[in-house]
Amino acid sequence: MKNKVITILTTACLAVTFIASESTYASSVTETHESTEQSQELILGTENIISDIDSITLDWNNSGDYYKLYNENELIYEGEVSQFTHNNLTPKHVYKYVLESYSKDSKLIDSMHIKTSTLSNPPTIQKARAQTETEILADKMSNLQTETIIKKDKIVFDWDDIEGVNEYIVKKNDVTIGSISQSYFVDTNINVNEKYKYTFVGKRKLSEEVIQNQIVQMGESYEQLSDSEKERLEYQTFEVSKTIDSVNESLNVSARAAASGDIWVLRYNTFIADAFVKPPVQNPSGWVDPVWFNGNNRSWDFNATDNSKTSSDSIISFVNATPSTLLFKKVGPTLIYTKKDNGNYVYQDRDQASDTGIKMTNISISPGYVGFKLIHDVSIAYKYAWLFSAPSINVDISGDFYRDGSWKIAGYHDSAPNHEVYLQKNYGTVETIHRDTITSFWALAPPTTDVFFSAEN
Repeated sequence: MKNKVITILTTACLAVTFIASESTYASSVTETHESTEQSQELILGTENIISDIDSITLDWNNSGDYYKLYNENELIYEGEVSQFTHNNLTPKHVYKYVLESYSKDSKLIDSMHIKTSTLSNPPTIQKARAQTETEILADKMSNLQTETIIKKDKIVFDWDDIEGVNEYIVKKNDVTIGSISQSYFVDTNINVNEKYKYTFVGKRKLSEEVIQNQIVQMGESYEQLSDSEKERLEYQTFEVSKTIDSVNESLNVSARAAASGDIWVLRYNTFIADAFVKPPVQNPSGWVDPVWFNGNNRSWDFNATDNSKTSSDSIISFVNATPSTLLFKKVGPTLIYTKKDNGNYVYQDRDQASDTGIKMTNISISPGYVGFKLIHDVSIAYKYAWLFSAPSINVDISGDFYRDGSWKIAGYHDSAPNHEVYLQKNYGTVETIHRDTITSFWALAPPTTDVFFSAEN
């Protein structure tokens, strides 16, 4: 939220603000940052959560005479002091707690579910090249610190401020319910037996310098954009989403399962909703003939891996003591048409792009955790290459999966074509993680703004 204290220190103990330099975007908000060595404090009402690289401190109000604190289903603290530090933890790891407060006669007064995470270790190896601003933003979204508190009468969210974002649209189970002006939200309209998905969508305007640079690079193509397409070029989109188990399930310590042997399928499809689309024009002299590409002529569909521009299934398995990963990938063909004066499309040729640009790289694997990167970098294939430069479909996300069932998926993608991300557990229930619709195929042409997202349960 806007008044919470956020500090992330580098190894040189220099404060690093979230999320990008002022030269990139237009900002009218001044953020406050204070230094507390290697820690991050987020204030959630009367409950304080202080996350460090290897510890988490919980500090709560004196709502009872006696307290019990559970990590998953293990009792890790009981006593009269309303504070506890959980030490010797793993960096960048999710931790779930249930805190119960009791009266002197051992009557349960209140309980709450707390989900937070430790901070990431500062990088110790210098990268071979300087990161682009987009890559820096993607890393920030991957490391976005979010906290959730679930009580009988409310659900509270608090996440890192995204500098330059002054408003979030709030969606509950994909229905817009309002807007907020800070990275903090409380929902009291809840059913204790219902599962919820919350999505917070913010935008920030780019600086005039960056906008004008985009216009110059697009050349005559810019004039062919609609007003809504031109407006989209001026903003970066940031989406933060949280999937919440029911309140009763979250607060039930005895029902919390031990480490499981789940198999997860992370499916990422990109597709063009229309049947035919005109490619971005970069040749100022125009086309020799009007050229069109085939679209997928479909809407959102988890099962449409064979009718997508790019598609990948990242398999994360915790069946064995050491987790494993596997990647399946597909790239759809590019069909080329000309459009006659009567409106008919006439097939001309077909080409096939390589799938080598779709990659899954394991970053870290331990008995209870899998961290990986998923990349889509696939150029549109065609045999009329002399007409224009080939635009590419770009996706760059990181995945963090835990044996206890927790997960986080974060990164960025082009603002074209349509992007759909799904998560399937044990080849059964499918959950929609992220969807993004573009209004035009023009947004695939460089340079355009990207969409950044962070989703977790």
